[in-house]
Amino acid sequence: MNMSPLDQALECHYELPGIIRATLNDYGLDDLLIDASLLGWDGRRITKPVFDCEGAVIEIERYDLADDKRLRKLIEQLMW
Repeated sequence: MNMSPLDQALECHYELPGIIRATLNDYGLDDLLIDASLLGWDGRRITKPVFDCEGAVIEIERYDLADDKRLRKLIEQLMW
């Protein structure tokens, strides 16, 4: 059975390891922002849900920790 994008986002957020959360903290994201943004972990990459104008999750973006440029773009988006 296919999961909805919201269910995927919630599952990935629940699976976010403490070490990844700490890494995001080191980049300047506090836990409140991580939780409010539903940032998560799919086992290989950081996940970020994309919301439509009505607040529904329409897709999940993925960011590789090894791709510093793309990861910094994620951080800038969230801190803007």
